[in-house]
Amino acid sequence: MILLALGFVVFLWYLARYVPYAYPGDQEILCDKEKITVSWVPWLDWSNSHRELESYPLSYVSRIRYGAVASGKGSVNGLRFRVSGKEYKLFPALSKDEAGKILTALEALGADVER
Repeated sequence: MILLALGFVVFLWYLARYVPYAYPGDQEILCDKEKITVSWVPWLDWSNSHRELESYPLSYVSRIRYGAVASGKGSVNGLRFRVSGKEYKLFPALSKDEAGKILTALEALGADVER
């Protein structure tokens, strides 16, 4: 019984870590030469009635790259970056070509992009 309960807890932990990254709400990134603004719909907001918004000075944003944003049986790729030590993961299921276009545009605006 203890093993079954432990297995259930591990399964819930896996779902809590994987599902929101693999299937997020609507996400958007805007950038100018001074700041990056990220907006998204929270994961369990089924009506899309509330939008979260965060802006960061471009100089605080580092290591923008294309990579795994969720992993489990397979990995889900998207954009990753850091702001003052905190890791952000955006745009799951983003193709490599789409990511290349976004990274090129961000690099042209002076962002710290890793290829």
